[in-house]
Amino acid sequence: MKAVILAGGELTLRPTIEDLAKHADYVVAADGGLQHALTLDVKPDVIVGDFDSVTPNVLEQFPDVPKKSYSRHKDLLDLEIALGVALERGATHIAVLGAVGGRFDQSLASLFIATRFRREGITISLHGGQDIYLLLAPESQRYVVPEGQRFSLLSLSNKSVITLTNAAYPLNEFALEYGVGLGVSNEVKVSPLTVNVHEGFAVLVLEY
Repeated sequence: MKAVILAGGELTLRPTIEDLAKHADYVVAADGGLQHALTLDVKPDVIVGDFDSVTPNVLEQFPDVPKKSYSRHKDLLDLEIALGVALERGATHIAVLGAVGGRFDQSLASLFIATRFRREGITISLHGGQDIYLLLAPESQRYVVPEGQRFSLLSLSNKSVITLTNAAYPLNEFALEYGVGLGVSNEVKVSPLTVNVHEGFAVLVLEY
């Protein structure tokens, strides 16, 4: 099942994000992320969080949507709660819209949380001012993006063996190490961009 989580970070409208919201089987709004439901013209299936960042006038526009309220002194972020709710409903593919942008600590936490869930077998992507895809070996993905699209590919494990085709700087079973900038600021030469992770764990960031 495909689920979408509306998080409270920045969101740049583009076809990728609109399609994800439109074709989701289940939509969870996490607190201030409810604002994105208005922007995307979607109705959440549930609203969760401590409700410290969503405004009353936005909440009032969804009177019949179930709400799950949590203490402001909880140990989990609203994003973690929303992910748990989506998984309880049987989600296997999760796209988090509004996952990055704004506060750096929140954006970094979103990436770390998504990394943990991907390691546990959940297909998860993050979307805000960028599209962020987590690729766990063995995995091969194709991305239909415009020629000249800028992207970065970084290793999240000590070493990731990667084949990258249709890029300005292609790779062929290249051992990309953790903690290096080699994969930053590449460009799509011809669509589709293809990323094959033979070993390891990598993150693809499409910049807009």
